[in-house]
Amino acid sequence: MKISTAALAIALLTIVTTGCSSIQDEESFLVCEGSSCESPSSPAAGRQYTRYQDFSQQVAGIPGLLPPNEQLHPDYNNLTPAQRRGLAGWHLLAGKGRFLQEISIASNGTINVLKFLDSRKRNTRFDQYGVFNDPGCRMNEEPDEFGLVLDDCDDPYSSGLLGLRLMPNPAFNQSAWNAIGKSDGAFGDRDKKYKIPGEQKKLYAWEVEPPYLPSLACTICHVSAHPLNPPQDPNNPQWNELAFAIGNQYFREGVFLGQDLPENEFTRQVLYSQAPGTSDTSRVATDNIFNPSAINGIANLGIRPVFTEKVKSGIYNPDAYPCIDKTGDCVDTYHVLKQGDDSSGPGGGIVRVFVNIGSCTDQLIEAAGGLFHGRQQQPIVRQQLHDECAEYQDAEARVEDILDFLSYTSTYRLKDALIDGWPVSMRTDNRLMISDPVIQNRGKLAFAENCATCHSSIQPDDPNYDTSDPETWFTITRNDFFRAAVIKPDFARMNFLSDDRRYPGIVIGTHAARALATNARTGHIWDEYSSQQYQDLPLLANGGYYRTPSLINLWTSAPFLHNNELGLYNGRVDVEGRLEAFNDAMDKLLNPQRRTGKVRATNRSSKVSDAINLGVIKLSLPLPKGTLIDKWANKKADKATQNLIAANDYKVDQGHEFGTHLSDEDKNALIEYLKTF
Repeated sequence: MKISTAALAIALLTIVTTGCSSIQDEESFLVCEGSSCESPSSPAAGRQYTRYQDFSQQVAGIPGLLPPNEQLHPDYNNLTPAQRRGLAGWHLLAGKGRFLQEISIASNGTINVLKFLDSRKRNTRFDQYGVFNDPGCRMNEEPDEFGLVLDDCDDPYSSGLLGLRLMPNPAFNQSAWNAIGKSDGAFGDRDKKYKIPGEQKKLYAWEVEPPYLPSLACTICHVSAHPLNPPQDPNNPQWNELAFAIGNQYFREGVFLGQDLPENEFTRQVLYSQAPGTSDTSRVATDNIFNPSAINGIANLGIRPVFTEKVKSGIYNPDAYPCIDKTGDCVDTYHVLKQGDDSSGPGGGIVRVFVNIGSCTDQLIEAAGGLFHGRQQQPIVRQQLHDECAEYQDAEARVEDILDFLSYTSTYRLKDALIDGWPVSMRTDNRLMISDPVIQNRGKLAFAENCATCHSSIQPDDPNYDTSDPETWFTITRNDFFRAAVIKPDFARMNFLSDDRRYPGIVIGTHAARALATNARTGHIWDEYSSQQYQDLPLLANGGYYRTPSLINLWTSAPFLHNNELGLYNGRVDVEGRLEAFNDAMDKLLNPQRRTGKVRATNRSSKVSDAINLGVIKLSLPLPKGTLIDKWANKKADKATQNLIAANDYKVDQGHEFGTHLSDEDKNALIEYLKTF
């Protein structure tokens, strides 16, 4: 079953939108109408607004800049107006900025994203954090009137980093900012207190509101180097060298968050153990499980498997419709997140992301039980978000266009990648890709017999097989089907390369943490964003579930596994660098004896501070070098979860040993075939 454009439109008709052509927030100082934004007759007071007041450009009602299609990579030259609006929502739409500010306050100023935007470090941002600079910005070395040294950007809402927007702060107080010495105090000694005019007691600098609030857009995690035309300089990419939905496998989220912590603190050790290209998306909506997972790449949604699942009746869900058997409400849904829990419909999956990255901050923090070990979490109520949060309404209004854009995104074929201006397919040597039909056909058969039963959306006519018993996967009937299917010319082109089903974690054998996530379970924060089928799955009896990842763009996405822990990470964006990582990961995937048995461990004596706790347990004793991070970082999870993680041996590069019995010749042929995806 596939979701057609018409079906999506029908599913989304019940969304009550605010409209994209005229959007005004009660705290905004801009009114967006038609093709531009302008200041109202009484602009908001405060010098923090000066940066924006001569700027009137917008895209789909969002103040900001998006280059014309023809200035982007040729992939995007044919975007329709609706798809371009979707790209704008994906790339420019962000919350008011309270999310990161509340995290800064809760962490006693340890996480201060505004501090990390110092333009003098622009040319090292990719090297340090794996993030990509906005091509519409330039390095600046002069502080502004607030003492901030920000990039010089054509778009004042740009922070200088793609996917990180910069909003004026309505709560900014100039006299308080002056009292702490402006940015010197804000970014200085976190233990120092200041006398603030009008305040009864002295305040720490991190308690004083800054002039600007950084805010996250979807592309903070999803924009990356374009595989077919990678940046010549990753610290200074051009627009035509970027892909907007591939997933940033270079993003060093843990380093970005933990860099200001002392080196010997346990929390820093936890954050720095997080693999590049991963995000711990439950760090705020916490289930107390340390589970950084690979950032999803998005492509070929038009052929992604769709499942009809039941959701709870009486819950606000624009994607829901009465089930055919009239037993409740159903949705046609994808299985999006690693454990397949984001399953309340495509619209719900999109708007939930906006909440998780910073929209509707008050409602998110309340449902999460506070920031970093607060009260017990509770379900966030979709009806309340829809009724009370303008940011949520705005995201809802853009769902169809965003889906349209994401469905436009297709495959990046290695044969089309440019090396010295020439496509790989036109190279005369066989260093990068072997196209010999004998080897390719051998690889196809190896794929048919060892991979396709899970990594194919093209399945036998009766796909209802028991996924809990691996012995039923490799029957003669299924192998015959895939042997015939895989040799057809359009097999890979018309294939999502995943069945998107949920499989028991103990069968896959990979590191358990993400499979054990509980945030989408009944009574937890994302309760209303998952299906009844997911919530009815037994959670702890068998270690949780993982959905099958797609192999689309596989050659671009090493290291492998759900946590990016299998194989070499070299930080290279060029084609040959990507293939170096791909070949190493494939070698270790098919030859488990060559894996290192990697565990996340402290690299020096550590003691967590009382000031900051990013969802990990506070410790009052020093931990010796080599202490297992996963053992201690999950101490606040329930005991059964801790035991399952421990039984999983803490090895983050283990599991998924399918195909390891093949001969070396078959393995090499399979690797060459996978390069064509």
